[in-house]
Amino acid sequence: MQACILITNSMYTSLRCPYLQKLVPCQPGRPAIEIINNPYLTIVEIPTTVVIPVNENVIIIDRNAQLSSMIVQQLQQVCPMCQIENNFSICSELEAIGDVVTFVEKCAGQPIITFKFGVEQQLVMTEEQITKLFVNAVEVQMCLVVRMSSIRQLVFPKLMQWTSCAPGS
Repeated sequence: MQACILITNSMYTSLRCPYLQKLVPCQPGRPAIEIINNPYLTIVEIPTTVVIPVNENVIIIDRNAQLSSMIVQQLQQVCPMCQIENNFSICSELEAIGDVVTFVEKCAGQPIITFKFGVEQQLVMTEEQITKLFVNAVEVQMCLVVRMSSIRQLVFPKLMQWTSCAPGS
């Protein structure tokens, strides 16, 4: 297949190419497949037998929060010279945090901010702390309650998915 496929910010859950035999970019210097920032993507399937140009970065995969490390490793074996990364975050599946300053310092700029199932977290935060915390967040799982605040606007520029901390919340 000769192509330049770009899948970005989509609702796709999978990309399967089980019969792919050869992968060549549509133009020299461009990737043939670029998959970036797809919050629901869980499967990318490319056969290990696919023929890929030597020493070329024909596949770019990055910031796909649901893509497992096992799939990333398989794809890295298919194309070792390609830019295939997993969207790890030091702030996913967090335990309860008692100190707001520590939480913001640890998680500011992280792409994924989630707490373990059942963890209820109540923190009093300033607008500046909230902005700093969520500036690069792509996926968040928590309840954010703003009460009696002078905050006028909250902006989450990269956010793709926000899941409530509990049903009905």
